[in-house]
Amino acid sequence: MLLGIDGSMLCKFESLSRRPSIELAIGAELIFGHPMKEVFPALYAETERAIVQRARRQRNRYNTRTKTAKGGKVRALDEIIARAGQTTLGI
Repeated sequence: MLLGIDGSMLCKFESLSRRPSIELAIGAELIFGHPMKEVFPALYAETERAIVQRARRQRNRYNTRTKTAKGGKVRALDEIIARAGQTTLGI
């Protein structure tokens, strides 16, 4: 009720058959008192995998350029990849 949805809709979000809006995800975090990665673990893991995949592709593109073209971008991408590895819930 507080999220403005019924139980069956919440199940659809949890099973990834529907994606929650950012407002609903934040609301769920507030109501349940747990971070989004715990409230919607499958969605979080899916999003994390996609981000890491894009970060790795971009890092590989930068690695083919000259050192000056890369700058701190490769380091920043490596930090994102490492941070994602630390937050994975084993899903």
